[in-house]
Amino acid sequence: MSRRLTQRFEYDILEKLVGQVLYLPERKREEQVIHAEALHDLIEDGRVYPYDFLHHSITQFHSESNEPMLLEGSRVKPDLRLFVDRVSKTLVMSDAGIVNSNVLATSLNVSTRTIGRWREKGLRWRWVKGSDDGLMRIGFTEGAVKQFLEGNKERVARAGTFEHIGDDVKAEIVRRGRRLSLATGAVRDLIYTHLSKRIGPTKESVRQIILKHDEGLEIGRVFEPKRGALKSREKKVILRAWRMGVSRRLIGDKYGLPRTTLGRVVCQEKAKVFRKLKNSWIDNPTFDLADAYAAFKGNDEELIIERAIGRSGGLVLPENLGRYYEVKTADEDLFTGQFLRYNFMKRRARVLIEGLDRVDPKLGEVRLIEEAIGLYTTARKVIGRLSLPLVHDVVMRQISGDGHVGNQMTPFYLLGGMAFEVLSSAIEGFDVRKDVAFGSLLGVRLNQRFARYHDSDNKRALKRFDEERGYLYLRSVAQGFGFDCLD
Repeated sequence: MSRRLTQRFEYDILEKLVGQVLYLPERKREEQVIHAEALHDLIEDGRVYPYDFLHHSITQFHSESNEPMLLEGSRVKPDLRLFVDRVSKTLVMSDAGIVNSNVLATSLNVSTRTIGRWREKGLRWRWVKGSDDGLMRIGFTEGAVKQFLEGNKERVARAGTFEHIGDDVKAEIVRRGRRLSLATGAVRDLIYTHLSKRIGPTKESVRQIILKHDEGLEIGRVFEPKRGALKSREKKVILRAWRMGVSRRLIGDKYGLPRTTLGRVVCQEKAKVFRKLKNSWIDNPTFDLADAYAAFKGNDEELIIERAIGRSGGLVLPENLGRYYEVKTADEDLFTGQFLRYNFMKRRARVLIEGLDRVDPKLGEVRLIEEAIGLYTTARKVIGRLSLPLVHDVVMRQISGDGHVGNQMTPFYLLGGMAFEVLSSAIEGFDVRKDVAFGSLLGVRLNQRFARYHDSDNKRALKRFDEERGYLYLRSVAQGFGFDCLD
């Protein structure tokens, strides 16, 4: 039931009193809430009370009205509960000694919806601030609960045993619950929700009916008893099967575990891997815009590559390799967009990782992190793809003696994976806010790196240009960015 009751004040004069009290200092308002609660418990339904008595009991002052107004007790009590609701909501009252709806429902073996109905039947409440999270919520004092239970013993007993729900409905809940549990292996909460929607009773009522049915039974239970925590060895076996591509359903059938348990184990393993990532990013003011996520998520890798298709001079490369290097250098706007996307998604991934629950990471959060990692990996791949022609041209100038290092030839076996290392470093350190084009920065760094390894005195290190070795080298650079260019 909604926390906001639909009932209105029975007496306008009491509603006006609330408006007057709201202008008082906080300490006075808190005192008058306590006075109104005490007065509520004293009022009897069959009697009438002068308004001046009510006014004095709450405010400790007599009313200025000279009219001898008598109010019915049965109509005053709902107004006093609304008085406490309105005024306590403007205060920061402690939750010490207060129970919330969930705790009270569990202790009385009823649903939270039943607690909501009882509030309209006489159970008073107040708003308090949670000591754990600082949120405002409805709570019930010990006196309020005791006063309601003493005056409604039969109502509470009947609700606790679900006597208002017929035996045929209870049997239907048990039958369908057992069938769903065996057929789907779904978590209990989903089955409770499904049965509540299809059959009618509240979700909490369904839960309590099934729990009472299963209590003490060995055969014919709706749900099997919960097993203990998974052992370390069991987790390793499950994770090994998952890494091999075995579905969670097959793993669950083999080891007798629900898919939710397996999903939790996988999420914990993924979270462990995420926390080991050491990704840094270069910040940008656009990252804090309201629509930044939607803007950076929407880039299309294939469209970006297609816009940059062209030819690069130099070696006539094999088809499997040429499709990556035969791309003209892209315009700077393409690079800028991908660099912004790359760094934004890295920042988003780190923020999400730091917000993961250390014990029980949620599947939705894990999927958001995987999405961010996938998007910044794609952006890095696009940047690498657009940069490969420049790598090719710089390498060819060095090989042919047209580079900045003179006429000596730089051996391929000394270059190794240098270009990939330089390109990766340039991507990580490039800031789009600086007035330097990425192509210029990358060209300078490549030439500087190759120049270090040019040794004109080491004659034994010089080898004649070997096209096959050149192909192998350029292929290793492309493969460093995840491109499939095998023969």
